[in-house]
Amino acid sequence: MHTRRALLDGTLDLLKVRGFATVSLREVARSAGLVPTAFYRHFESMEDLGTVLAEESVRALRDTFRQARREAGSDNPAKILGLMVDRVSEHANNFRFLVRERHGGSPQIRRAINNEMRMLTNDVVVELARNPATNHHTTEDLEIAADLIAGSILNTIGTLVDTDHPTDADASGALNRALRQLDLVASGLAHSRTVMTVIAEPAKARNESSATTTAP
Repeated sequence: MHTRRALLDGTLDLLKVRGFATVSLREVARSAGLVPTAFYRHFESMEDLGTVLAEESVRALRDTFRQARREAGSDNPAKILGLMVDRVSEHANNFRFLVRERHGGSPQIRRAINNEMRMLTNDVVVELARNPATNHHTTEDLEIAADLIAGSILNTIGTLVDTDHPTDADASGALNRALRQLDLVASGLAHSRTVMTVIAEPAKARNESSATTTAP
């Protein structure tokens, strides 16, 4: 297990300034003090290693969310986000990997990241379903909102981990932008029924008018 961990950590170190597709198996093995053939005792391929990193990295993100949720309370999203931003440095390499590889690189790794991100989305759905301000919505609506929130969380963290030495201003700017996005999602949840009614009623009126016009 120690050698397997060394391979994972060595890969994350190599990925600080590079994309996963540019890192070779030989480099990963060397980072752990191994010959290339020894790599296969622990992983079937580089894609297999990347999949494990994806699972591990999203798990770290989910754990960070849950810990912040316990400390802040589900009715205080600003504090949850603030606590998460404060802890970015604890898993910076993992989060950097997620942000960079989620929409690029190996299809297998992209699928692994997106599959794991659905678990974070499910965590957010649970929080929305517990909140009296949003629990009247259907599960489908909550899933859509949770997907936006989870994406905002990851993008906010990405802004920080892609900066070599984030300043307080970087953290504040990223947090304020995320809070604005969260506010817009919350506003959308609060007004979505009204919007759908406004859209539906004119459509109904047009249909009735058309039926009257074509009637003999």
